[in-house]
Amino acid sequence: MSTITIIGKHGNPATFIDAAQIDEAAVAGLVGTENSLAYKVEELNKTLLNRCRWFGKSADQSGNDWAAQGLTPYTLVSGDNTWGDWAKLVGSADVPLTVGYTRYTINRIGVLSASEEAVFLVQFVWDATDAATGLAAGNYTETMVLSKESSNFGAEVVMPRIPVTDKMWARCWAVEGTLEVFIGLKEYEG
Repeated sequence: MSTITIIGKHGNPATFIDAAQIDEAAVAGLVGTENSLAYKVEELNKTLLNRCRWFGKSADQSGNDWAAQGLTPYTLVSGDNTWGDWAKLVGSADVPLTVGYTRYTINRIGVLSASEEAVFLVQFVWDATDAATGLAAGNYTETMVLSKESSNFGAEVVMPRIPVTDKMWARCWAVEGTLEVFIGLKEYEG
């Protein structure tokens, strides 16, 4: 690969790569070198241009099958100006939906209803064992939901790709109140 080195205004060298060599180079995507430009572009492509499937609560959450495609929402109950109890979202029997896929994310939370017009902080945690272990390990993310604007169907959720062996829980914090929600789930090959 040819490069051009230019000495800048203060004597510092700046190196440029010929753009044609980047544009015409074959890339290996996610099977290539992790954190390379090609890897990151492919990761963004898979994240943005991937299918999303919506889930609600399964009728029987006693085992590891916690999610179901249907119209029964999960219920997140806030504490009194503190965190409420954990609600089961995704069990180890729920993913992968697609054979060969090894990771998943929740990319959106859809709010069906809220008991109060309030701001809700929603926390998602994941771990192979339980919510407390995941929280202690720092395996969590949070998003804010303004319930009076739930007509836009919720909020974006940003998180890393999670192994399909990990379960997921959620809880919320508000002055008081209950959220009824659905989750948008995406799966990934790697």
